[in-house]
Amino acid sequence: MTPHRSCRPSHRALQSLTRRAFTLVEMMSATVVIGVSAATVAPAIFTATTAAANAAKVRDAVSGIAYAMDRSIGMLRDVPPSSSDSTAVDIASASVTAVKFGDGRALVLDSDVLVMVDASGAKSPLLRGVSNFTINYLDQSGTSDLVASPGKVWVFEVSITASGVTLISRAFARARMVGG
Repeated sequence: MTPHRSCRPSHRALQSLTRRAFTLVEMMSATVVIGVSAATVAPAIFTATTAAANAAKVRDAVSGIAYAMDRSIGMLRDVPPSSSDSTAVDIASASVTAVKFGDGRALVLDSDVLVMVDASGAKSPLLRGVSNFTINYLDQSGTSDLVASPGKVWVFEVSITASGVTLISRAFARARMVGG
């Protein structure tokens, strides 16, 4: 005869089953610890994300302004010499926000877009969202403003502001360096 076994699990088996599971108190404690950790770390993650986004915007703005400045300075540096006056450069018209050379090339602020015009009249936008664009026409010493007589210019000082970032540079007229 086989010994009779009960269908009910033994007390020892029940104890081992209950030790494998979390109690409600342990589960609530773990939830509180995770919640406090998340509340502590979340502001730091938000701040780092915001800082990274702002840095990317500034980097993009500086990159765009640097490109526009490079093209502008290159154009101003290559101002043609005057064909009628060996002591002058060929500037057809000049203002604080635009310059036009005798060969038709120009650099103009059109609303909030900095535009380069080539000799054929084709326009190329250099930078959008420009809040300030200034050209100063300076003499050989780099001090006197010659906007009234731009043919005598030796140095161009250019300032471009976009997205709250300002870049300032100077260009020496090559026609002056070679011929003047």
